[in-house]
Amino acid sequence: MSFSSDELSSVADISIATEPGSYAEVAVQRGKMKPDRVFVVRSGPNLARVRELAPDNTWRNGRSHLVAYVGVIGEQEGIDLLLEAVRHITSTCQRTDVQFVHYWAQDHLEQLKQTCVQMRLRNLSLSPAGSTTRRCSRCFRPQTSASIRTAPTR
Repeated sequence: MSFSSDELSSVADISIATEPGSYAEVAVQRGKMKPDRVFVVRSGPNLARVRELAPDNTWRNGRSHLVAYVGVIGEQEGIDLLLEAVRHITSTCQRTDVQFVHYWAQDHLEQLKQTCVQMRLRNLSLSPAGSTTRRCSRCFRPQTSASIRTAPTR
């Protein structure tokens, strides 16, 4: 048995969303939840502990452009969309001057590596990190160095 998000919203007491738009709006508009029962929570690092970092161009692997995604990503977050974009840019558009970095991939790292081999993606670096605050500051290096920061979502 499976339920749509609309059906779940219609029977739920509260809804928690990670951003003011999208899921919160779906719960109110399509799920008919009362706005005072929809809560938006912040999902990300503690901004009081984040500091600005100088760009580190070693992430570019000698290429002119760097496209970076930092964070856990799986099927529900749109990893297939990101990989299709990489394939389009590198194969269809034949761009060799773009390096793609997915940092913090440890939850799905082996699956991502296999998918990249099957899709013949060579310009994508998969870098495992961790979720501790101490390691988190390192994960922002690709972001500070990136030409484009990605956030694929469904």
